[in-house]
Amino acid sequence: QNSYHIYDGIGVDIWVIIWTVILMPINWLKTMREIGYMSSTVGVFSILLTLVGLTAAGFSKAFTASPHAPYEALVPRPLSLIGGYTTFSFAYSVTCSTTTVTHDMRNPTHAPKVFAISFACLIFIYGLVTLAGYLGWGQKLLCYDNVLEAMSKDAFGYVSFVGIIMLSATHYAVLLHPSCRAIEYLTGLEGGTVKARKLGRWPTLIITSGLRSLLVVVTAVIAITVPNFSLQIDLLSAVT
Repeated sequence: QNSYHIYDGIGVDIWVIIWTVILMPINWLKTMREIGYMSSTVGVFSILLTLVGLTAAGFSKAFTASPHAPYEALVPRPLSLIGGYTTFSFAYSVTCSTTTVTHDMRNPTHAPKVFAISFACLIFIYGLVTLAGYLGWGQKLLCYDNVLEAMSKDAFGYVSFVGIIMLSATHYAVLLHPSCRAIEYLTGLEGGTVKARKLGRWPTLIITSGLRSLLVVVTAVIAITVPNFSLQIDLLSAVT
């Protein structure tokens, strides 16, 4: 969707296919340590880029827009708090990947401290973006799925679009990695297993990379074929 904001000459489904091809090699990374190197460099840069774009756009609009965006001291529809809560809580639903992160850490005993610092950073980032977004667009944000939809295609907008695309691409492997490890475990193709040693290094690498690629294709098919996929994610988050 954000790629479509940058260039709308092709449809969203075509963008999904393009990103499927791009993300396949990224999903071949075998351990969370390798993925972590990518996330700690490109991922952190993309977070800063997105943060700068979103906050600059929000504060700029708040101070320059005339008339100012409408604000409400209280939530007019209390049930909308449920949707807001699920959106925020989804950012913290990392239990599926914490075990693999801890397993691949150089010092696993440092995991609680690392997670605490990470969550503190998330709270700061979400708070800053929320403040800037509401000051900039106010209640008008209710007309959009997210703040990026409300942004104009100006310098701040394109910076935010590029940043969020980079962020999504680098963290895509993080989300799929536990499933990839589970598939390799179930098929007996984890490194060091008897089956993997019998097949040899390269045949095992080709097969596991193929399975990981298949998982990427499955996610792409879901994104294309399932209607209102983001809404279903929100509903699932509300239940879980």
